[in-house]
Amino acid sequence: MSLPVLDTFAEHGFSIFQSPEATFADFFAAGIFRRAGIDVEAGAPRLQQREALLDVALYHGLSSIIASYVLALDKKKEFLLNEPVAVQTWAAKHVTALAATATAALEQLFVGGKPNSDLGAHLRSLRGLRHVLKALTDRLELAAGPVTVPEAAALTQEARSYLDQLLRTLHDTTLRFSFGQWLVEESALHKVHYDAAGLSRRFHTQAPLVLAAICDAAQVAPLSPPPSTGLALWHALYTPTATSIEVSSAILLFMGLEMLASCAKPKAAPQPLAALQATTRRLARALSLNDVWSRSILGLWCLQYNVHAVEAATLLQPSHLLDRSILLALVHVLLRHQQPSLAWQLWSTTPASEDAVDLLLELHLAMHDIEGAWRLLRAFPRQNAERLPQLLAWHVANDSLRDWVLRLHWSPTELPLVHAFLLADDDRHELLVRLYLGRSDYDQAYALAHALPSVANHAALQALLKATQLNQTAGDVLPTHVRALADTSDAAAYAPGLYSGKRSTTTVKVTATARSLDLDEPMTPPPVVSTGPKPSKELL
Repeated sequence: MSLPVLDTFAEHGFSIFQSPEATFADFFAAGIFRRAGIDVEAGAPRLQQREALLDVALYHGLSSIIASYVLALDKKKEFLLNEPVAVQTWAAKHVTALAATATAALEQLFVGGKPNSDLGAHLRSLRGLRHVLKALTDRLELAAGPVTVPEAAALTQEARSYLDQLLRTLHDTTLRFSFGQWLVEESALHKVHYDAAGLSRRFHTQAPLVLAAICDAAQVAPLSPPPSTGLALWHALYTPTATSIEVSSAILLFMGLEMLASCAKPKAAPQPLAALQATTRRLARALSLNDVWSRSILGLWCLQYNVHAVEAATLLQPSHLLDRSILLALVHVLLRHQQPSLAWQLWSTTPASEDAVDLLLELHLAMHDIEGAWRLLRAFPRQNAERLPQLLAWHVANDSLRDWVLRLHWSPTELPLVHAFLLADDDRHELLVRLYLGRSDYDQAYALAHALPSVANHAALQALLKATQLNQTAGDVLPTHVRALADTSDAAAYAPGLYSGKRSTTTVKVTATARSLDLDEPMTPPPVVSTGPKPSKELL
């Protein structure tokens, strides 16, 4: 059927549009307009005849001839004004009509209906119209040249803006038809439509943290709860405030996978990874997304729902290219699915920050990386008043508090927090005294031993205190009741861990006095010492 049309355009080229009368009459008599679905009368005016011939060329995929007509350099004075403007008006009318058709078709498909027209034919027309609009843009640039008159410059800018708007509308319409075509193809395999109620139940069961992070990074309104209709979803994604059309299409790809999952049977097993990849690639092609987007979105979706998690993590490599908020959402989701090793695999190359410390502490503890948790806490000490007691409580729950309290060297800012935590429970008072003994802070240790009833009745600890007082080594620190004669310099008064302060000859001489003391005899009560940690010079 198209052979006469092709022969005619091959013979005459774009001159047919300049003088359309003869060709219009031949095509009308041959029924070409009727077969192409073009509604035109035999006695139509010259402008309508040209538009009918443009319709025929577009219908048969001859947009290159229309573009040549737009770009042709004709010496007639009226050519620049009449010919391209006429083509622009014709193209704008087609773009507007196809946009309305795409909206109606997509609305039917979202509810599980069938389109009333051939979506493939509309997509071919849109590709031709894009070619024509590009040619119109190029012709405008050629005709404008260096503009010196302000009024002409303003008109040129207005014309550019109009063509850009037409191109944006055309692109959005193309996406709608492409997505609609994907829905038609997928419905042939398994029923798929937009089910807002099903998506709401799905999001309520498991909060879509990854999707929320993607929307936030793309500056798109949150999709939980999901929009009430498919078209509302479309309008929420493709907004002027969105980061880019490509990112909005990537979110639509994620929602396409959600639509498939919400329409599946409640107890159906997850699809094999190969089937999910094939479905994702088809939708990515429909939305003009490359393979990187396809792999990344599928990986994010699988990790969100713990489906093929190990394989999905490989789809996100390298993970450091993901937005930081998306990585944090992935860590949160994988911890919820009890996959801490996989979460660390994705996060390990990303530097920590204050806003991520709480989540990363949970990650380290889930992996039983206690040293990493303490390093992280000390690297970001701003909120230690809340975090350090939580970490100590984790040690209590895991029966490791004693080892770590005595092993770690506590800074002057950490010690009051540890002191308060241990003092809050009678069962930890003995450990509190041992902590100060290990730090060679004998004043505080003896004061606590006399002030806390739970320690006074602790036979083993009292024996340790006596043994400390009776130590025969000349380098040992003296008990409280003879400390007045000993070295009280700053170097001797405080050392984190084992005692390493300098000794004086006076200290050695007084050691003999300590040996002669009978600790079983009643002694003068020691001076009252606060049960709080001794303030260090750094805090004063």
